Amino acid sequence: MGRLIVHQDKVTDIAAMVALCPFKALEDNNGKLEINAACKLCKLCVKKGQPGAMEFVEEETGPKVDKSLWKGITVYVDHVEGEIHPVTLELLGKARELADKINHPVQALFLGSDIGDKAQELLHYGVDKVYVVDTPELKDFKIESYAAAFEQYINEVKPSSILVGATPVGRQLAPRVAARFKTGLTADCTILEMHDNTDLVQIRPAFGGNIMAEILCSNTRPQLATVRYKIMNAPERSAEPKGEIVKMEVPADKLKARTRRFASATEATTGITLVPTSFKAGRYSAGLPAPVVTTATRSSITTCITSFTKGDISMMFTPKGLSVQRFAFWISARSRSGGM
Repeated sequence: MGRLIVHQDKVTDIAAMVALCPFKALEDNNGKLEINAACKLCKLCVKKGQPGAMEFVEEETGPKVDKSLWKGITVYVDHVEGEIHPVTLELLGKARELADKINHPVQALFLGSDIGDKAQELLHYGVDKVYVVDTPELKDFKIESYAAAFEQYINEVKPSSILVGATPVGRQLAPRVAARFKTGLTADCTILEMHDNTDLVQIRPAFGGNIMAEILCSNTRPQLATVRYKIMNAPERSAEPKGEIVKMEVPADKLKARTRRFASATEATTGITLVPTSFKAGRYSAGLPAPVVTTATRSSITTCITSFTKGDISMMFTPKGLSVQRFAFWISARSRSGGM
């Protein structure tokens, strides 16, 4: 953390500084510029304010970590019963890009049961080592068991940075692991960059998207970040596998969990994130025919998700049992009658 300091002798226009802050955290107190409790430490006043008027001072929070002991960028392999989520491949591509800047290896951590064959597939996507914990205790996702296996991996391998997909599993697992190592975690990053000193620059929207926050974990390792699906680009699959599979053993007593799984839903569902973007949509005005909407996957889509403004269909999926043309006509009719 840090704090802001006001250099009163450098403040030439108090009113302009007060107007600069979007959170109304700067105020005029009898001719002095002061910071109130509304300050978010966004540092906008430092960057855009009068030169030298505001200064951000970093505060030491404890001893710095020896960064030379932590090497590699790890991607957690998100999967359901061995079926790898595509966000994992996207993160592998980003990990390779970041690792090449600091000459670090790219690693993957695969936890589960009967996943040996699936781990081989990862070698086609630029990973140097795939660490596999393959045991019946990890057949079903249980947060305590997976966190324990993850913890042992970090203690043994010591990766500098860890990328996790922002899936239902990743959103549970990443903060649990970060808490065990008392390190930082940035959720839903949209941009990832790497400094030469191996500090991971984690960039994400903040305060309703009004600013882009750059977050660093300079004094702790590992650095953790989650990224949503389709934010990064997946690399092309190579014809020949490269890298190696490393099997890890975790004592069974560490994988014990206080929860038990009784049943699971096995029926496949179709979500918006996994549907190919093979559809078209168009604008229309009241009194004109409904737009022609086509899709190559309409027979497999069972969910209707619409995102539109009046007179503009920006996203369309057909509900089960309703043709695309009839659905487009329904939206058009609703719009003309003022129902949207």
